[in-house]
Amino acid sequence: INKMKKILFLIVLVFTFSCGINKNINSDPYVGNYNMTIFDVDQIGDIFLELSISKNNNGYESSFNFPEGEESIEVISSRVNNGFFEIESTYQQYELFMELEINKNKLLGTFMGMFDIEGKRIK
Repeated sequence: INKMKKILFLIVLVFTFSCGINKNINSDPYVGNYNMTIFDVDQIGDIFLELSISKNNNGYESSFNFPEGEESIEVISSRVNNGFFEIESTYQQYELFMELEINKNKLLGTFMGMFDIEGKRIK
């Protein structure tokens, strides 16, 4: 019976430890995939994008995809600055800048300081 208690305690300990590790991995508030819309861009209208944010030893990495599979946007840098997730990128030789506020599953922000962005995390 004493051996059984030790085995049961060990199982509970391993389970608790593994849940704690998993929670720490998933606790980064920025990492994830998002559907987002940039509203009322001059001469274009609304722009729909898929944003993917990951993290490695060097910091954050981002990538964009158009849902229609058009050409991609080249991301130059991704960083957190004063609680905002900032992305600098280029598209067809234009330099682009986004400032995003990510709160749980909701994404809000601005594109080029002029156009509103809204989005949500993809489950």
